[in-house]
Amino acid sequence: LHLVREKFDTNSAYGRLFMVMTAAFAELERENIRENTLKVMLDRTERGLRNGSPCLGYVASDNGKGRLVPEENGATLVRLIFDLFEQAGSAGAVVRELHRRGIVYPLGQTKDGRPRGGKPFKKQQVIRILRNPVYIGMIKWGDTITPDAHTPIIPPEQFERVGLRLTE
Repeated sequence: LHLVREKFDTNSAYGRLFMVMTAAFAELERENIRENTLKVMLDRTERGLRNGSPCLGYVASDNGKGRLVPEENGATLVRLIFDLFEQAGSAGAVVRELHRRGIVYPLGQTKDGRPRGGKPFKKQQVIRILRNPVYIGMIKWGDTITPDAHTPIIPPEQFERVGLRLTE
């Protein structure tokens, strides 16, 4: 290793020791950042706040602190997906019916302003929606679940029925 700006020689014992110590401190800092990030995400989950972007059917609250608020157009679409699944019995049938009706994933934007959505639903997207406990008012991150974190879109009984059917 040849450093342009730093004046120490990695060919000497002291130079190699300095490199090992620098690498150890860099790894310590990386692990510290990781642990702090995980603590913050766990704390947000325990307080009923969402980590990441809101999912279909919800928007972030006006104050932008992570509380989810139902968005009626998306919530109607989520309810339709759950109802279609209960009628048809498979995610593939739901996707086919959504395609038949010309329904696509709603167009939106990422945080950095790039367009998102506007394409036909895929089977895995539908399954992810059907399995997501956020739709019954829960926030889940890892093994931590916070019930009653926000207004549910789907009744818990329907979510449970759909979950059992998906497992079958």
